[in-house]
Amino acid sequence: MELEADIIDRLRDDFDEQQAPAAIAELVASGQTGRIARCIVHAAHGSMERLRELIKLAEIDYRDVIVAGEYDGRMNAVRELTVSFLIASPDDFWILPIADVADRHGFRLTALESRPATAGPFEYTSDRNEGLACFSNGTTDFAVQKQDREWSISAPGLDVRPFGLKNTYDEEGFGIQLDDYLSRNHTETGPL
Repeated sequence: MELEADIIDRLRDDFDEQQAPAAIAELVASGQTGRIARCIVHAAHGSMERLRELIKLAEIDYRDVIVAGEYDGRMNAVRELTVSFLIASPDDFWILPIADVADRHGFRLTALESRPATAGPFEYTSDRNEGLACFSNGTTDFAVQKQDREWSISAPGLDVRPFGLKNTYDEEGFGIQLDDYLSRNHTETGPL
């Protein structure tokens, strides 16, 4: 199994030049990827000893690794590492469903700006914020914005309407429409 690029980048940031290759090799050898690997890396805080402990812990019960990576001491979810290290606080949870859809189609969350939401109701943590998120698969980029409980998508130099995407959507419909569009129209080298 291959580690995702953001995990390798984070290992290189967290560990010094001598330790980074060993940390990468140990995580690759463990077979852990995605959310579990991100939780291991985050909770290791640049410590090889802690990285090894967390890898062993994941073999016993991966849920303990999720708790170590995503929760605080009072069992409150303080980050969400399913698809990216960028969803680093509850303020960023608004993008989770869209980041998940994009990730399933090979798009990586590359930038995220969150701000307090301007329109309620505020029933869930994810309702309290909105913002702008950028995604890329290495050849194609697009941005998603949530403002006033409406979602919009933009791609540089591309009018998305001919591809079946409108300019704005309500919250419920946007994830469904984006998933459907990416399933039917996206190829690794093709346009969004």
